[in-house]
Amino acid sequence: GRGRSWANLGRCLHLLGSAAEATAAYERAVELEPTSWEVARNFAELAAEVGAIGRAEALLRVWAEQRPDDADASLALGELLAATDRVAAARELLEEAVSRIEDDARLHALLGGVLLGSGARGEAEARYARALELRPEDPALMSNVALLLAERGEVGEAEALAVRATILAPDDGVARQILDHIRKKN
Repeated sequence: GRGRSWANLGRCLHLLGSAAEATAAYERAVELEPTSWEVARNFAELAAEVGAIGRAEALLRVWAEQRPDDADASLALGELLAATDRVAAARELLEEAVSRIEDDARLHALLGGVLLGSGARGEAEARYARALELRPEDPALMSNVALLLAERGEVGEAEALAVRATILAPDDGVARQILDHIRKKN
């Protein structure tokens, strides 16, 4: 549709470094296609990059409210809130989202990160464990859980999980660093 054409123009202008013109193009795209997740998400990313956090949040909040069972909408808004140090708001949003969408590992993992950042370590560990239950072959989740286990003193179990993560993702530098860190503790 016409909204996507404006969104494509906005994306091109953004890549060319013309934030003001890109913003205007995205505003027009949202006007023409207010129900397009792709348009809203891309515009929110641009708005956040150029410092228009309020506009980005408003776009994502409207989308999340219109689609309460859409994990992607809650994730995008939760990530923005967490990235802008609004941990309490991120926690509230994500706790509500996981109560509605219980089987999305990404929501549990993001909530785990938010909880960990706010000092709620036990709750964070539970969320990461739930995420790993839902996606048992996810190397990033394995690495996060391994790090938490190592910090809790369960170094053997942590190392086994970290090794498994590096086997599944041999090119993942973060997984390798976590494994090395755990081995130094051992």
